[in-house]
Amino acid sequence: MRWVNAYLDRPIGADEADHALTHAGFPIEARETTEDGDEVLDVELTSNRGDCLCHVGLAREIAAATGRTLAGPEFGRAASSERSGSATSVTNEIPDVCPRFCARVVRGVKVGPSPKWLRERIEAIGVKSIANVVDATNYVLFELGHPSHVFDLARLDGGRIVVRRARADETVHGLDDKVHELVESDMVVADASRAVSVAGVIGGLPTSVTADTTEVLVEVATWSPAAVRATARRLGVRTDSSHRYERVVSAADLDHAADRLTSLILEIAGGEASEGLAEDGAPIDGRRVVELRLARCASVLGIEVSGERVERLMRAIGVECARAREGVIGCTIPNHRPDLTREIDLIEEVIRLHGFEHLEMPRTLAVPLDLDHPARWDREEGAEA
Repeated sequence: MRWVNAYLDRPIGADEADHALTHAGFPIEARETTEDGDEVLDVELTSNRGDCLCHVGLAREIAAATGRTLAGPEFGRAASSERSGSATSVTNEIPDVCPRFCARVVRGVKVGPSPKWLRERIEAIGVKSIANVVDATNYVLFELGHPSHVFDLARLDGGRIVVRRARADETVHGLDDKVHELVESDMVVADASRAVSVAGVIGGLPTSVTADTTEVLVEVATWSPAAVRATARRLGVRTDSSHRYERVVSAADLDHAADRLTSLILEIAGGEASEGLAEDGAPIDGRRVVELRLARCASVLGIEVSGERVERLMRAIGVECARAREGVIGCTIPNHRPDLTREIDLIEEVIRLHGFEHLEMPRTLAVPLDLDHPARWDREEGAEA
């Protein structure tokens, strides 16, 4: 709970969080108390809510359900005279399955143990602390829901990145210390001469960060969920990163994730980061606008929820609202909610946040019976008898 509370304007206890999340559609499967007295909740999520596979996502839901305000994370980043486009380059040959790949170089890092606060947070959720730079990627993964990776820049041939399909008989020596045999439908991140990671699934050991690393290339990207799922299943490799990529990671939010990760690396490992991002990919789609008719909302739910209440609930989960015309709210969908595509999706959000207890439930339900069966049914029933 301490980690979640870092993003709320006022703290919440485990009991209240349990109640709020359960009634918002996220039942708690288990609870435990750590040795230092922190409470850990195991939250059940549906496959369409990848945005809640992180602490900020759950904090947003808690804030919406309890009237709190989402706060943070706040961070800064030191300026540098070196541009990322000069420090490295990215060539994306498969923008149809890698919508966006971004890279930034951080020079002068000192790899070593992570600070106590960071170790405690990731270990509380079962993630082993490895080293500060690597732990930073895991921290941002569980904070924002954005997977990332760090390469030892000196071990990348040419100091550059090529995103492509695997070549025939190509292999990657993974971070799990297994050699993974690839097929030509697999996506890979490569340097000038070889594949250095299985895209969206697992990084490669030969280019991993070690105690001798002083320069790193930071990767943030997004991949086709179907392509990641197919490769992960074929290789029998399931990672926290692949689990999130299979549930959609927004290309439009990569800048924020890259800045957060870079800021954290500079804070705990020192160094200087290149300015901007070296990137390549497809054009980023604009944010979707879905119209919500208040009359239709009332018709589906059987109760009226005022327009002001609807707008307040939508804004609490990051949806921007504007009155399109009388009785109709234009809802601009945030990047972290790709599951909201139709009016009925928004109506479901309204009642989920307003509270199912407000629905009128009759004590009895009349069910009409039509006993005038077609002759065909009588013959079939007689044959079965």
